[in-house]
Amino acid sequence: MQGRNAHLSRDSNTYRIGGFMPSGFEGPGPRGLSLAETELAINASVDHHFSAQFVGALAPVGGFAVENAYFQTSSLGYGATLKGGRYFSEIGYLNKQHQHA
Repeated sequence: MQGRNAHLSRDSNTYRIGGFMPSGFEGPGPRGLSLAETELAINASVDHHFSAQFVGALAPVGGFAVENAYFQTSSLGYGATLKGGRYFSEIGYLNKQHQHA
């Protein structure tokens, strides 16, 4: 869980950025105490050949997103492993940084 406290001089309900069409999600967020993002992480050793991980995130505006859901082998031989599923990596359109990092 990640919490936040916002003490703002401007009203976040009337916040506008000049020159841009408002989408409804821009702005500093709500005033006061609130949850920013909450993650649920589950790690499991399936057996002596496989492990699995699941990480889901609950967004502050509502909705649930899967961040990581993958399996990884541990005994292919010669130090090789295989990883499959959805996960943050160093390359590609998803990187290793989470939203709260």
